Amino acid sequence: MRNMTLTEMEPLKMHLDSLEMAGKMVDKHIIADSNFPSLINLMRYNVQGGPTVSGLDDHDYPNLNGASMTLTNINQMKMLNKIPLPSEVMEHFGHMQCHCMMGLFTEISKAWLTIDSDIYLWSYENESDVAYFDGLNETIISVGLVKPKAGIFQSYVKYLLILTTTVEITILGVTIPDAGGEMQLVPEPIFTVTTDGIGITTIANTNSGRIFLGGRNGSLFEIYYQAESSWFGKRCKKVNHSEGPLSFLVPSFVTMALSEEEAIIQISVDDSRNILYTLGDRGTITVWDIDNGGASKITSLSQASLVQNTVHVVKTLDSNNFRPLVSISAIMESESIHLNLVVVAATGTRFYFSCTSISNPSSRPQGLQLIHVRLPPGYAANAPVMRPRKVQMAYYRKGTLFLVCGGDTETAWCLSNDAYPFTNYLAETQSILPLDSPAWAMEEIIRDSAIHIEKQSSAQGEPPLLVRQHMEPPRKFIFLTAQGAIILMQVRPVDILKQVLLEQRGPDTEVVRAYFQTQSLEQACATCLILATLESSQNAQLSEWATRAFFLYGGQRITGICPPIDMHSGFPTIPADLRTSTPRVPTFDSRVQSFRSPTQMGLTTDISLQHFSAKHSGLYLYVGRILRPIWNVRCIKQETISNKNVVSNFREKLFYVIDQITQFSTATFRDLILIGHEISSLLIVHLIDSYLGDNASVDSVSAKLREICPNLYRTEDAVCSKANEILLKAKGCTNPEDKECYLQSALMLCKEVAPRLNLNAVCQQFVACQFYTGVLELCICCAERIDSNNAASHYYKNNEPIEDQEGNLAFTKRSEIYKEFTTMLDHLYHQSISNPLTPTIPSKPGPPLQTASTAVVIPAKEILHEIIDDALHAPCETLHSSIYTWMVDRGLHGELVAFAAPSLETYLNRVNAPELLWQFYERNKNHAAAAKILDSLATKVGAEISLSKRVEYLARAVVCMRSDQTGYAPYLGIFLRELEDKLEVARMQQQILEIISNQQNLFDSMIVTDAKLRLNSSLLDITQLYEEYAEPLQLWECKLAIIHCSGHQDDMLIKGIWTNIIDNELENATEPSNEDKITILMCKIKVLGQEYIGSPHCFPIDFLVKQLEMKACKYKVTNTSIITSFLELGVAMEDLLDIYDKMIGKNTRIWLNEGNEFHLIESTANLVNHFIKNMTVTNNFVRRKIITKCQDVISKCLTTLFSKPNGGELEREITNLRSIQSILNRM
Repeated sequence: MRNMTLTEMEPLKMHLDSLEMAGKMVDKHIIADSNFPSLINLMRYNVQGGPTVSGLDDHDYPNLNGASMTLTNINQMKMLNKIPLPSEVMEHFGHMQCHCMMGLFTEISKAWLTIDSDIYLWSYENESDVAYFDGLNETIISVGLVKPKAGIFQSYVKYLLILTTTVEITILGVTIPDAGGEMQLVPEPIFTVTTDGIGITTIANTNSGRIFLGGRNGSLFEIYYQAESSWFGKRCKKVNHSEGPLSFLVPSFVTMALSEEEAIIQISVDDSRNILYTLGDRGTITVWDIDNGGASKITSLSQASLVQNTVHVVKTLDSNNFRPLVSISAIMESESIHLNLVVVAATGTRFYFSCTSISNPSSRPQGLQLIHVRLPPGYAANAPVMRPRKVQMAYYRKGTLFLVCGGDTETAWCLSNDAYPFTNYLAETQSILPLDSPAWAMEEIIRDSAIHIEKQSSAQGEPPLLVRQHMEPPRKFIFLTAQGAIILMQVRPVDILKQVLLEQRGPDTEVVRAYFQTQSLEQACATCLILATLESSQNAQLSEWATRAFFLYGGQRITGICPPIDMHSGFPTIPADLRTSTPRVPTFDSRVQSFRSPTQMGLTTDISLQHFSAKHSGLYLYVGRILRPIWNVRCIKQETISNKNVVSNFREKLFYVIDQITQFSTATFRDLILIGHEISSLLIVHLIDSYLGDNASVDSVSAKLREICPNLYRTEDAVCSKANEILLKAKGCTNPEDKECYLQSALMLCKEVAPRLNLNAVCQQFVACQFYTGVLELCICCAERIDSNNAASHYYKNNEPIEDQEGNLAFTKRSEIYKEFTTMLDHLYHQSISNPLTPTIPSKPGPPLQTASTAVVIPAKEILHEIIDDALHAPCETLHSSIYTWMVDRGLHGELVAFAAPSLETYLNRVNAPELLWQFYERNKNHAAAAKILDSLATKVGAEISLSKRVEYLARAVVCMRSDQTGYAPYLGIFLRELEDKLEVARMQQQILEIISNQQNLFDSMIVTDAKLRLNSSLLDITQLYEEYAEPLQLWECKLAIIHCSGHQDDMLIKGIWTNIIDNELENATEPSNEDKITILMCKIKVLGQEYIGSPHCFPIDFLVKQLEMKACKYKVTNTSIITSFLELGVAMEDLLDIYDKMIGKNTRIWLNEGNEFHLIESTANLVNHFIKNMTVTNNFVRRKIITKCQDVISKCLTTLFSKPNGGELEREITNLRSIQSILNRM
């Protein structure tokens, strides 16, 4: 490498100087972010002055409601979701006899409910994954979940579920698959320990897996468990830490007489210091040192003593404001190294304690010292009347306090100091959230942070939320009520800016300007950059608005020098704009001096006197916060490079840099970023790529690299480099035969070193060359080399037994290899969608090359099917499983079934895919098996399958069983009959569901909801349909259908049903005229008659004719539509005449009661007239027979009329009948 000239070095020097200057600016802003006051400093505590108090001044809880700007509608808490309790859990509330409790296990995203001796667990995020345990005989009184100690149990036992009763303590194993899936409870208890008659009121655990129990008698117990029994103890035992070493000498009745029991109601553990705290039901606080696996009591503080001490500190308030105590929360070391515990009273008052020495906070706990009393909102002179009352439960962590208050209305108060990170006093925002019902439990949904921030000082906790918000998601909290789960999100400053920009539809508004002014320009600019750098396409508009806001409001200059501010001086004047969720408080900003100080960073006075804009400072703040976790961390550990033996006299300067990699052992990422050196392995890659890019052979450079740094450049690296060289030649080759030869050579080289190669990179090269069979062969070769004993196949065929660790490892490795093959399938699949023809990659720009032989372009879909078919002919079932999974994920169900490989049946049974399995059986002519699966799908209980889908399954099953290939075995015929019966009843159930759904206004809403759920969840038998729905809901048509289906014959019942059908149809008819009502009624009769005309017991014609004639008489209309309807249904004229003949002369009073005693005579005459006018009978014998019948009927009518007293109506009827009689005589 040639030497640089001075002209060339000058720009490089300027570049390095600029980088160094930028590095110092990043240092400056990182230190400025670290210059935040500690929690004890915010409380203004000093050893000589004693405990302090806050909350009595207006600025302790800034009143946001009085803001003049339009930021008052922003709440610190945002409701994310409301999830109701699962229906199967709600059903069990009615079975409670003694006791029930509810709680949360946020570690596994589960809620729990105990009812007497049973416990139910479910996912509160989606109301699913319900598990239960009913193996206890006594009522459960406390519940806990613990992550067990490492190495004690099998790897699949992820957690321990502790259930206590008055008799015993039961410990169950909880399994959760690593790849996700449903939680399972190990049915048999792992441990069972007796309670010795002492009830357990609360359960807590440490991160190391220790289990502590609070007793009703005030004792602190620990469940000690180990992997194996020893000479000195069992695998599991209960230890009472409250008993002294000689307590066994004192009789228990003496101990009970001399002590006053106080049940432990809460245990809080500080895992960062190994300290445990307990709270008794009478307010006694106890401190325990649990370091080094033991547990020793340090001190206790009674509620009376605490209240007495507090009254001396807060002399203006009554002692009732400080009692009773309802909650304790340990303060982690990351939040404060001096403060250890916060206690909350029922009025919302907080008491901050230290149990170590203030001067030596790292010492072990010595006592319990009150440091600060924090009053809740409402005690300041100008505060509103509203204040927390009747606090039922409290939660505190990282400066945020939740208070759940009872009384007339359930409310939740949220108090947080996140909005005021750099003030020199404790200022908090307050948010009040109404709850729809009392809260049974409340927890924070804590997820492990992906990034750890290195502390800049051992005396400081973690930096404020403003500094961490770009890499931490919003905190989420969950409340569990009898109605379900309520998930809340605590908004960050960036969330507030996002909300403001979205609501205002852009940055150029007064509200956005107010946000910048209240937060401070440089802080708002840093927050803007978080939104401006969002990469998601959904956030493109938001990113643009944030960018515009950054330049619009960030151009103002900020002075480089500010007067010093004493953090511990008296309270300054509160500015008028201290009223938003993240307000600007310039007079209190303790960061300002360090931010502007020129001497702290070692910068020159000229640089420090420069004036920078807010966007400049905001940009450095943002960059500094991103780099903060790694900025001062060493980039390379010494042990990773201590064995390097690199030759220093290599001919190129690039290799000299590789030789100098040992200099990085003490370098931090700050040095790496600023100096810009590359890692040796990366340099080697670039070197090889440069040779390949020049179309040069890599043989010589590979030999040299193997000679100088064999640990960095191995033999397989050299082979892969040679394969890359050959692949590059193949890409540029236009002759298909030569290209195939190159590709096969590269494949052979790769197989030589398989699996010690970068499989992903090689497969990408093969795909680029359209060498798809090479990807398949290489993957199979790597899999066989890595699993030469074929343990994966044995593991797969034996249903993946947990104890087969070797097979599991081999199966996992093979699956990882086959991911490269499925990635290639993805490439072909997307190509077949976007471009059905596989494109040809040109070797150089310009017009296409003219070759002697024009290759036929094969569609990508055809190639995809061919390569899958080739892979399925390979013997590896793990490969088959990977392909099947890929096809299922891509929705290629038709193609999957079409391949019909023998291994597919095993796979579908393993993954429980009945929807595909029955299609597989049907395609393979195994119709009986397909029908059985369809039948099981149709009869499966659960709301996930709708009733219409069940009917469809049964219909498909019947079609399968009727196929010619099914067979003629007697049991198959019986099964077909069963399916047909099920289908008929299912369609009846579907009819009931449709009626209930279409006529919801006629039924109670609860009945409709329950019916929809029940009818969609399972198939009911015909008796259930009749007794539970048709009869109670008076579904007359459904009752008729059920009777017809069952073949039951009950004339009275059927006549009653038809009477109700007729009455309901007339009542529901909204047409004004009586003729239209009768017409609508007859339409209904015709529809039902078409279905039941073949079953005389379900369609009694003579009864229906009489009922319909009575309705026609009542409504004073003719029976023309009655006659035509029955004739259209296929009832013979002769049969109708017989029916009317039987009615004449029988109980004529009913017609008089209906309003026309001659109605039946008129209807009979109308029937005969209809025959005369519409006579279509061609058979002379039949015609004469009908005419004779008509004459007899008319004669009978005349005889009836002659028996009546004379009158005008009578004469007219007689005249009409004689006229008809004369016509009949002429016929």
